[in-house]
Amino acid sequence: MRVRLVYRNYKPLHDMYASLKLEPPPEVTYITSPPKTILRKIYPLYLRFGDTWLARRVIAKAQEMLFDKPDSQDVDLLHYMQMLPGKIPERPFVLDFEHVVSLANFVTIDETMMRKIRDYLESPLCKKIIPLSHAARRTLEGLLGNNEEITRKIEVIYPALPDYYALSDKEPGSQPSDTFKLLFVGNSPYKKGLHELLAAFQILAGKYSNIHLSVISDASKMLKNKYDLPNIAFFPPRFSHDEIIKKFYLPSNLFVMPTHDDTFGMALLYALACGTPVVTTKQFANPELITHGYNGLFVKSNRLHLEDVPLPNRSSTNRYHLREDEETILVKDLVEKISSLYENRELLKQLERNTRKDFATNGKFSINTRNKKLTQVYAAC
Repeated sequence: MRVRLVYRNYKPLHDMYASLKLEPPPEVTYITSPPKTILRKIYPLYLRFGDTWLARRVIAKAQEMLFDKPDSQDVDLLHYMQMLPGKIPERPFVLDFEHVVSLANFVTIDETMMRKIRDYLESPLCKKIIPLSHAARRTLEGLLGNNEEITRKIEVIYPALPDYYALSDKEPGSQPSDTFKLLFVGNSPYKKGLHELLAAFQILAGKYSNIHLSVISDASKMLKNKYDLPNIAFFPPRFSHDEIIKKFYLPSNLFVMPTHDDTFGMALLYALACGTPVVTTKQFANPELITHGYNGLFVKSNRLHLEDVPLPNRSSTNRYHLREDEETILVKDLVEKISSLYENRELLKQLERNTRKDFATNGKFSINTRNKKLTQVYAAC
């Protein structure tokens, strides 16, 4: 079967789809278009003006012309990733999403857009609807209500990763006893809670002399200067896929990302696949990745965007994350939870042993499980 992957290809496929191209389902050939990198220059304008009526019209037309033009190659099925077609295709299609607002280009879902989403999903040519988490499914149901025509097409299929832990020489508890390595990976630092982690780490560094934090982020110079400590290393997000796994994820004792806003935390999934326990917030799909006390720990937060704003758009997101103040309860709980794992290495080892179980052959984040489900979805089309 030949399946064309349709996405906003001004950049490469998102990490959540990386293994899809590397290890596709048996007897499936994926067709993709080369990235149109020149379009990245337009993206800042979209971030600023994306919620205006005119911008939405221009974006919709540009998307139709640039990203989902009819392909001259013969394909059996179209698979739309995080987007709606510019118009309903003339051949069978499926689509996936990590939040229903991705189907609206992350701009305001008004009555017109809601009708468009409903019409496309009800189309007989739309064969399957693939939320990437149960949290994502709930956003669709929250928007459209109990729609049997749509509900029967829904199939939740998680992103998948290889078991990087099994492919490495990492062993439980193998980190040197004289160092305790924390890792943060994520751009948009105020969105991901980096400022709170840095505030907590400053306290932790006063308690433990052998604790270290690596930060891979587009963190501002202000944040770097404010937390200019000898045991914090800031790195720009310029590493290759293999480098970041081998040099950072695998050697770390703990991955910490107290995010305020994530529709699907691929950074968390990478950490787990590398055998690294996670400390994060209990928001959106995170409880589907992390089980408290099993493969990681949750920290308390009073500021979770997707709980406060069920249907966010670009404007509301930008306003929400302009807040650079530190959330006291989150900082305090980060210090408490990280300290508990620093001082209880047996618990840390237990969490580490459990991280990889979801990536085993029949695990929910395994490539085998993902491919089995996609094979069934495609076959039914």
